[in-house]
Amino acid sequence: EAFKEHLPGEPRVIISRNTHKDRNQKVYVGTYPAMIKQFQNFDVGFFDLVIADESHRSIFNRYRDLFKYFDAFQVGLTATPVAFINRNTFGLFGCEDKDPTANYTLEEAVSAQPAKFLCPFQVMKHTTKFLRDGLKYNELTKEQQFELETQTEDPESVNYKDSQIAKSVYLPETDRLILRNLMENGIRNADGSRVGKTIVFARNHKHAKQLVEIFDQEFPQYGGDFCLRIDSHEPRAEQLIDDFKSRDGSKNLTIAVSVDMLDTGIDVPDVVNLVFAKPVKSLAKFWQMIGRGTRLCPNLFGPGRNKKYFQIFDH
Repeated sequence: EAFKEHLPGEPRVIISRNTHKDRNQKVYVGTYPAMIKQFQNFDVGFFDLVIADESHRSIFNRYRDLFKYFDAFQVGLTATPVAFINRNTFGLFGCEDKDPTANYTLEEAVSAQPAKFLCPFQVMKHTTKFLRDGLKYNELTKEQQFELETQTEDPESVNYKDSQIAKSVYLPETDRLILRNLMENGIRNADGSRVGKTIVFARNHKHAKQLVEIFDQEFPQYGGDFCLRIDSHEPRAEQLIDDFKSRDGSKNLTIAVSVDMLDTGIDVPDVVNLVFAKPVKSLAKFWQMIGRGTRLCPNLFGPGRNKKYFQIFDH
């Protein structure tokens, strides 16, 4: 889609099992898994330039043969901070450890003159003792202990660390607070009538389902397609991503509850709110997720009213 927009005259094809014999194009686009299956069908000198997007740690181990095979200029791109790229990745592209050919920081992109290239963010931290510290029977009030005793056979053994919470415990009231916080404090659309485009990062499929169900209970006035789940369990996931990207007002989908599918690589310039409803242990992935909000979006709020920043809700 991007090549169609910026280089409409260049013949292009997506590499797959059905197209790998096509030699009449100028631009060949392929996922890493597709290319690792098909690359030996091309001559080593077929390409003049190989661009590897998302070229951080994993490509050295899993896909290094792609870069050893082709005799071409090679460019590796990543949005992950230099300090968190594996040194083998630098070596793969012929660079000294932690010394890329070119490095352009978020700070430079945000403050660039005369025009900036990325949007900065603001952060709202909003958590609960439960999310922060976990759940331990001996630290509950007498009333909470009594309530727990009615729900489990051995309440005194309940001792969830905060890391276990993310895997085992699903509290509707916590998710209700997360969604209310978004709806009350999130950046809104041009006329202020509704919250703007939002990605909610959920812990897993079960958590994503619960978030969407609670939203529909709490905010039925928006209709059943305003907040939808996008994950690998959803057969219409690709269509929903296209609906979420739509900017002509024909689609109601505004809040996308994602499990991994919208964490990296997705480009939706009018996203103005990111909700972290799960813990993220990888700093590299964390920055990739933040990148979903950094796209510029001119005239988002009307003529001359551009997107100036996006909001992060850190739960």
